[in-house]
Amino acid sequence: MSAKLDAAILRTLSLDPSNASISSYGGAGFSSTFKISSTVNGIQKLFFIKTGMGKDSELMFAGIYFQLESFGNVPNEALQELPAYTRAQIM
Repeated sequence: MSAKLDAAILRTLSLDPSNASISSYGGAGFSSTFKISSTVNGIQKLFFIKTGMGKDSELMFAGIYFQLESFGNVPNEALQELPAYTRAQIM
């Protein structure tokens, strides 16, 4: 399944909308997971996006963020950077 990439995500990741795509990548009862594929300077980049609502999701995301951030202190080829973690406002 393919969806349209939100402009805020494109800006946050500094991606060109003409060569970026998003597709469903699973999820759980209170969250949805997506994979973004793009080419940056001739190199394919893959990003993992997870969304959810409610207190359970907020707690889960905070834990995931701090866990992934701690991985950044250890050499790891699979996890090279954690570009963003934010709470979005739904209008």
